[in-house]
Amino acid sequence: EGFTLDLKVRVLNVHPCSCSPVSRLAQPDGPNHTCRASSIGNRLVPLKYRTENLVCVQLAILVDLTLVQSLPAQPDRRTMTDLPQMIRGTYGHPRSFWEQGLRLDEYGVNAVFIHGASLDAQTVERARSGCRVFAEFATLNGKYGDYVAHHPEAHPLDEAGRPVEPATWFLGACPTDPGFRAYRMQALRDLLRELPSLDGVWMDYLHWHAQFEDPYRIFEKTCFNNSCLTSFQEASGVTIPDGPIEERSEWIFMHAARQWEDWRVSVLADWAREIHQIVKAHNPQALVGNYQVAWKDDDLASVRRRCLGLDFTELAPFVDVFSPMIYHGRSGKTPAYVKEYVDYFGEPFDLQRDAFPGCGRSSRLTTNHVSNRRTLLEFSPTVAVVGVRG
Repeated sequence: EGFTLDLKVRVLNVHPCSCSPVSRLAQPDGPNHTCRASSIGNRLVPLKYRTENLVCVQLAILVDLTLVQSLPAQPDRRTMTDLPQMIRGTYGHPRSFWEQGLRLDEYGVNAVFIHGASLDAQTVERARSGCRVFAEFATLNGKYGDYVAHHPEAHPLDEAGRPVEPATWFLGACPTDPGFRAYRMQALRDLLRELPSLDGVWMDYLHWHAQFEDPYRIFEKTCFNNSCLTSFQEASGVTIPDGPIEERSEWIFMHAARQWEDWRVSVLADWAREIHQIVKAHNPQALVGNYQVAWKDDDLASVRRRCLGLDFTELAPFVDVFSPMIYHGRSGKTPAYVKEYVDYFGEPFDLQRDAFPGCGRSSRLTTNHVSNRRTLLEFSPTVAVVGVRG
């Protein structure tokens, strides 16, 4: 009853988006937005835009998709062979379009990525009339449900034993706290049970406490509570001398820094493993994605791995789609960094170079374009973005 999937992806023509100011197709006074690019089967393909009440389009193509001895699809569940050849995805709830009597598929959009807490059965059913529906899942954000506020044992501790300060909109929870892990995994099961026809789930906030989406970044080395120190010693075989947390953390940095970093990576990989297992048990055809910080291995002294605990190699077995969040504007980069990073990220996966991005044409669309559907449909196959200011 197993199935074998051979999935290969090539980028055709995509474009950076994370733009401000941005197009406001449905609401001229809508908020600024940023976007995220993705990869399917560990091949980069832009799939999601982080935007509210806005639509941006990115293009990609799936090729050489072979499904052997596939499991029968469950009722109202599409299979991987049903994936559209070209994926044009948006991030954000489509209500602003619906309120004007419009449909996303009328603009060439065939996939939506919506925050899990904003999804209900009615939204999924309506969106699926012309689009694939993927749910964002806030994995390690301790602010959801005010969990950390009500469970202080899940609040990460810094190297001095102090509870870390929340970032702008994010407070990481301790990844080894068993109560928080059970809470989030149950939330995922509930999401899948209530919305059984979802086409996939994207892991968001899968990193140790930090803030990297602002120009003034927050990097903390966490966590040093009893749960983490015990788990680290059991997994690594390292024995940390007794003493105050400040002394124990200093000892780790001086004598077992590499083991500590490797262990932190393994903790996140185990979260991804369980999430992947839950999603595939619900629907083997559903995609499991992961929004990733778009930094190179050696950026900021390898902070992506050393501080955030992120390693593509360790996560890859449990991720169908990687979505690097190429926020060039927020990161103080020029739009050219989008192409630079995509080339960098695509090297291990034999992506076609110089096919991304096509920056020759861009436009700031306004509400005046909403009624001109033909113009937008003719425009979108060539240009996959609205604006490049960042």
